[in-house]
Amino acid sequence: MHDVGYVVVTLSWTAACLVFRRRFAALGQLGWARACAAIVVAVLVLSGWLDLDSFSIRIVISTAVQFGLVAAVAARLRRGLLDATSTSGAQ
Repeated sequence: MHDVGYVVVTLSWTAACLVFRRRFAALGQLGWARACAAIVVAVLVLSGWLDLDSFSIRIVISTAVQFGLVAAVAARLRRGLLDATSTSGAQ
């Protein structure tokens, strides 16, 4: 069950990154869109590597990379929300 959970979570993170990539591309923020695509490629490469001796380390690294992207997107969205409230409060 643990292995199945890992696959489900990895596919979910991958789908989320692709949704973020599409949204950032639509907004014209190509740097963020490229970062999201790069994260997908990095996680798939790390997860698909055939060396079983380092699998647990690769899982930790790919999870950290995914959480890093989510944290960066959350910080960016929060900063955007804070900027929007500060400009609307000044009016």
